[in-house]
Amino acid sequence: MIRPIPSMLCSGLLAVATACLAGGKDPYPRPVGPMHTLAEGGAPRSVVVLGENPSPVEAYAARELVTYVEKVTGARPAMASRPDPGLHPIYLGDAARERGGSSGSESLGSDGFVLKSDAGGVRIVGGTDLGTLYGTYEFIEKHLGVRWFAPDELGEVVPKTPTLQVGTFNETSVPSFRVRWIESGEWALRNKMNVGVEIDGKGVGVNWKWGFHTFFKLIPPEKYYDDHPEWFSMIRGKRRRPKPGQHGLQLCTSNPQLIKEVADNIIKLFDADGSLDIIALAPQDGGGFCECSRCRELDEKRPEDQAWHARYSRRLALFNNAVAKRVAREHPDKLIKVGAYAMYVRVPLDPGYRPERNLAVQVCHTYSCNNHRIEAPTCGRNRALFGEELERWAKLTKHLFIYEYYNKGAWGGLPYYQIHVIREDMPYYHRLGAEGFYTQPAGRRWPAVGLNHYVAAKLAWDVELDVDRLLEDFYVKFYGEASGPMREYWQMLERAFVEADQCLSPFGLKWTSLVATDFFTPGVVGALEQAVAKAEGSARTDAVRKRVHWARTMADFTRMVTAYLHAIRSPFKGVDLKDAKAVGAAHRKAIALGEPLSSELRAFCKRNQIPAYDRLIGAHGSVGLIVPAASQGAILR
Repeated sequence: MIRPIPSMLCSGLLAVATACLAGGKDPYPRPVGPMHTLAEGGAPRSVVVLGENPSPVEAYAARELVTYVEKVTGARPAMASRPDPGLHPIYLGDAARERGGSSGSESLGSDGFVLKSDAGGVRIVGGTDLGTLYGTYEFIEKHLGVRWFAPDELGEVVPKTPTLQVGTFNETSVPSFRVRWIESGEWALRNKMNVGVEIDGKGVGVNWKWGFHTFFKLIPPEKYYDDHPEWFSMIRGKRRRPKPGQHGLQLCTSNPQLIKEVADNIIKLFDADGSLDIIALAPQDGGGFCECSRCRELDEKRPEDQAWHARYSRRLALFNNAVAKRVAREHPDKLIKVGAYAMYVRVPLDPGYRPERNLAVQVCHTYSCNNHRIEAPTCGRNRALFGEELERWAKLTKHLFIYEYYNKGAWGGLPYYQIHVIREDMPYYHRLGAEGFYTQPAGRRWPAVGLNHYVAAKLAWDVELDVDRLLEDFYVKFYGEASGPMREYWQMLERAFVEADQCLSPFGLKWTSLVATDFFTPGVVGALEQAVAKAEGSARTDAVRKRVHWARTMADFTRMVTAYLHAIRSPFKGVDLKDAKAVGAAHRKAIALGEPLSSELRAFCKRNQIPAYDRLIGAHGSVGLIVPAASQGAILR
């Protein structure tokens, strides 16, 4: 189902960037009667019922449910193995199955669940115990009104009412993506992610070892180089010794003995831990690929406009298949996750090529465009460098995974609004048959990118959700009395990215230092600051003041960064960029202007725990990060 976009976007230039289409599932529909009372006047009127021998996951689900009923109402329901005639029962897991709660649950898989509520009680049951936990979180969120907007106490919103009633419903839910990895820890678990999550210190869900870039995890140079230098990259005629974990150097993937050792090491990992589901196998980041004749003979010759993104596609495809075949002999049901990224994002040209069935191919949405939806007819860059290749991979691989960048570290800690593409691209991934979805974690950049991750987590479970409704719920519940101006703040950010109408990939296409001022114009920065000031004036509670302060920090940082960028560019106005002496003089002026402003930015970043991205706030040190060489269509080096 195709979702609508905000009405403010359905006109002019914005209608070119996104489609004004109807549809979307309400994530929080109004309750339907008859109503059933769980708490009244601050006293419990319900009991959580478990089976005689609940599993640790079921017991955890019960504890979470009891905790949140108490947070909402002040009343703490009891947990029991049988219902109390005077209390409305909430049956979990096996207890729900025994009472017909699992009817219609035959195709729930490992994570899906059924929620039922009627006069006989509430029943929450999953296809597995983890599914029961996800169903419990759905019940807490959808029917108790709790939200987990951000991964800390400030991100949790709990309504307060001494009397709590739930409606009558019969709901079945199965995730859109089988493997979901957006953030890790408690927030991720409560938003129904199944990678990087644990209960009482024990991992649950999909056991995925490592994320990407694992050559030197599987073949540590400190262990292997002395005896097998031939297993490592030859660069300019010499085998190179990498430092432990170093990026920019690789393995000699055509070496048969290396292939055997990589496969054997993966087999040993699966042997040692039977719970492992997925192991990542991918080159180190950057270049440094082997230049030996055997490796180079495996590479394809492509037209210039395709060559860079396919430079190592074939050699790595052959390597991955060779490793996968050996591993499949011992562990045919385990997955090896490989990458399609950067210089190996394109599918090899070999007409008979197919990834082995135990390979999951994770296609990375980088070096193309992160500011237009992938299917946008006006974005040729996304189609040529990502969409077309993704669709080829989808036809070939049994297990298609996605690697997204809803946090882009190279955007330098500035607000990075992606919801206008998330709402279109995630359903597109689902239509292609992708079973795994991942985006790089936000970390300390949560105030800048966290809303992207929240919306993406919701769509990872159900791509049919109405994003407008999710956003409105966020504005109202997260910001309370300041929701009006904070809605303006976020909608201004959306307009800034959509109306800029530029292809944007902050690493590999346009450095932040060159284009940030195109997105954050003086008008945009002023509007952001005005919205935040209004929100600060409206805030009445400590929680809302702290949440608004996140936006204040982002608005202040954006103003300081754009002022810095304008200042360090000013000496180059009217300068002949072919005149090296004039460029040098202008650069010295830029350094003099930029150094104190950069120092202020670094101090601001430290005070506010913003990652200090040197290519942005240290841009004055490099002519190439300040001045676009328009005549060459590139930047000065």
